Amino acid sequence: ILIQEIEEVVKKSPRHKTAGIDGITNEAIKACGETGIQWIHRIFKSAWTEREVPKDWQKAIIIPIWKRKGNKRKCSTYRG
Repeated sequence: ILIQEIEEVVKKSPRHKTAGIDGITNEAIKACGETGIQWIHRIFKSAWTEREVPKDWQKAIIIPIWKRKGNKRKCSTYRG
């Protein structure tokens, strides 16, 4: 992964979105500037080199949102 790729993704990331399980928002990442980009690059590079996904990256918050039609017991009637 290249630093330029991280810069591009951070630049394109939308503002005012809810933070993930780590509590870090896109605004916080953008506010870190070049130093933050370099840290993210080191973390990604380490995960790639060690061929191991950090445990915290394996967690997610999933909230199904019903489409307001169809059977609420069917997965296909939810967005996502």
